[in-house]
Amino acid sequence: MSAVALRMVEQLRTRRLLLWLALVVAGASAITVGVVGVYRYLDNYWIDDDRRPFLFRVDGHWAGFGLVRLGDPNDVAEFFVLRKYRRRGIGKIAARHLFERFPGAWQVRQNPANVAATAFWRQAIPVEFVEHVTETGPVQHFVIAGAH
Repeated sequence: MSAVALRMVEQLRTRRLLLWLALVVAGASAITVGVVGVYRYLDNYWIDDDRRPFLFRVDGHWAGFGLVRLGDPNDVAEFFVLRKYRRRGIGKIAARHLFERFPGAWQVRQNPANVAATAFWRQAIPVEFVEHVTETGPVQHFVIAGAH
């Protein structure tokens, strides 16, 4: 199994990579991208206290990112795995690393057209969850216990 490392992005020079990844995602999903091709909330991840940007690597290579909004519940705002790392368990490991960093209540939302994302999250959530469908798509709610 490949080594997956999750790192919160604190340096603005890494922002370019996140920006590039956001554009890659925009081409492959329903993520909201502004007119100039920039994910409109990206800057907020370095400004707002309740937002956390994470990049993850596999064997030292960039493999994807997760954008988390802290609150009650915590929320996976965006999550992306580069195509070459999909279907290898990498996304599942990275998602679980995110959950472990912030124990407590969580929600994960999907676009209703993205059935692959819904299938992924049903497998990646490491605990029992409640799922319901809203007008904006499926949502899973669950709780990650704190460290013992």
